Amino acid sequence: MIATLPMYDWPQHQPQTDRLWQLIAEAFGTKTGTQPPAQLARGGDLMAQWLAPDLLISQTCGLPYVRHLRGRVVLVGGVDHGLHDTPAGYYCSRVIVHQDCTAASLADLAGARVAFNSTASQSGAAALRYMIAPLRKTSRFFGAELVTGAHAASIDAVAEGRADVAAIDAVTWAMAQRYLPQTANLRVLLSTPPTAGLPLITALNSPAGALFWALDQALQMIGPEARNQLMMQGMVARSDSDYDLIAMRDAQCQASGLSDLI
Repeated sequence: MIATLPMYDWPQHQPQTDRLWQLIAEAFGTKTGTQPPAQLARGGDLMAQWLAPDLLISQTCGLPYVRHLRGRVVLVGGVDHGLHDTPAGYYCSRVIVHQDCTAASLADLAGARVAFNSTASQSGAAALRYMIAPLRKTSRFFGAELVTGAHAASIDAVAEGRADVAAIDAVTWAMAQRYLPQTANLRVLLSTPPTAGLPLITALNSPAGALFWALDQALQMIGPEARNQLMMQGMVARSDSDYDLIAMRDAQCQASGLSDLI
């Protein structure tokens, strides 16, 4: 079986993540009489892991979920990250610029250089793409793009002046403010409209209900300090239709000819 929680797995709090997994595994094993993996897997091909027939648990992004995973995996649920400006189980992106940037609105960034982690990222690309769609006066809005491979690398790019703007997952941004000193040189220009947070998924024949229960039990047991550190306050029930908004906005952008950020 494969167990991985890859999306917010900062090295600085991996001991808490590992402890959480131990509690999940114990609860799930007791509930089902099975033996889950003793440790979380780290690294490797995420899409291959998400589609593996022996996937026990993983976390994906909303965009690959609606584009590639629907009907091929089972949705376990979502997480309440404790974000102050979104409902429980939802998240958004923080659109960041340098402190020296004079832009007062997204429209002021026409022709700017945009950094993003991946074209397959809801928070790093699709959320911002949806917002620039009505602002375009030509076929392009941004003047240049930089694909960084990770939100932290996008933060570096804006801090170092290699890019002017980036959209960062709000949970990642909150963690980056703890761990990355360069965030002091950046500011949030705006936040994107909230969408359902990252889906927790399992393979088609896995007991999703037992997994939800085990995750909920483990989060209660791990205590408030660890929950705050991991930004995992509790589990939220999710249905597949909760991600229809992401699919709809993606389709609208594609139909308007905006397939990427520039």
